[in-house]
Amino acid sequence: AGAYSVESLLNLPVVFPLSLIVAGFLVAVAVGFVSGVYPARKAAKMKPVDSLRYE
Repeated sequence: AGAYSVESLLNLPVVFPLSLIVAGFLVAVAVGFVSGVYPARKAAKMKPVDSLRYE
Protein backbone atom coordinates (compact mmCIF):
# COMPACT_ATOMS: atom_id res chain seq x y z
CA ALA A 1 0.00 0.00 0.00
CA GLY A 2 2.88 2.33 0.80
CA ALA A 3 4.63 1.70 -2.51
CA TYR A 4 1.38 2.17 -4.39
CA SER A 5 0.78 5.55 -2.74
CA VAL A 6 4.37 6.71 -3.37
CA GLU A 7 4.02 5.77 -7.04
CA SER A 8 0.91 7.90 -7.33
CA LEU A 9 2.45 10.85 -5.44
CA LEU A 10 5.63 10.89 -7.54
CA ASN A 11 3.80 10.15 -10.81
CA LEU A 12 5.85 7.02 -11.43
CA PRO A 13 4.64 4.27 -13.75
CA VAL A 14 2.80 1.44 -12.04
CA VAL A 15 5.07 -1.61 -12.00
CA PHE A 16 2.68 -4.03 -10.31
CA PRO A 17 -1.04 -3.73 -10.98
CA LEU A 18 -3.32 -3.71 -7.95
CA SER A 19 -4.91 -7.00 -9.00
CA LEU A 20 -1.53 -8.77 -8.81
CA ILE A 21 -0.93 -7.39 -5.31
CA VAL A 22 -4.36 -8.56 -4.15
CA ALA A 23 -3.80 -12.01 -5.68
CA GLY A 24 -0.49 -12.35 -3.87
CA PHE A 25 -2.10 -11.36 -0.60
CA LEU A 26 -4.90 -13.89 -1.05
CA VAL A 27 -2.42 -16.68 -1.83
CA ALA A 28 -0.45 -15.80 1.31
CA VAL A 29 -3.62 -15.90 3.41
CA ALA A 30 -4.62 -19.26 1.93
CA VAL A 31 -1.20 -20.79 2.62
CA GLY A 32 -1.25 -19.45 6.17
CA PHE A 33 -4.71 -20.83 6.75
CA VAL A 34 -3.83 -24.29 5.48
CA SER A 35 -0.56 -24.42 7.41
CA GLY A 36 -2.41 -23.46 10.59
CA VAL A 37 -5.46 -25.66 10.24
CA TYR A 38 -3.66 -28.92 9.40
CA PRO A 39 -1.59 -29.15 12.62
CA ALA A 40 -4.52 -27.92 14.71
CA ARG A 41 -6.82 -30.63 13.37
CA LYS A 42 -4.12 -33.25 13.90
CA ALA A 43 -3.61 -32.11 17.49
CA ALA A 44 -7.33 -32.01 18.16
CA LYS A 45 -7.68 -35.67 17.21
CA MET A 46 -4.96 -36.77 19.65
CA LYS A 47 -5.54 -37.71 23.24
CA PRO A 48 -3.98 -35.19 25.66
CA VAL A 49 -2.07 -37.96 27.45
CA ASP A 50 -0.44 -39.10 24.20
CA SER A 51 0.73 -35.63 23.30
CA LEU A 52 2.26 -35.03 26.75
CA ARG A 53 4.00 -38.43 26.81
CA TYR A 54 6.00 -37.81 23.59
CA GLU A 55 9.71 -38.61 23.94
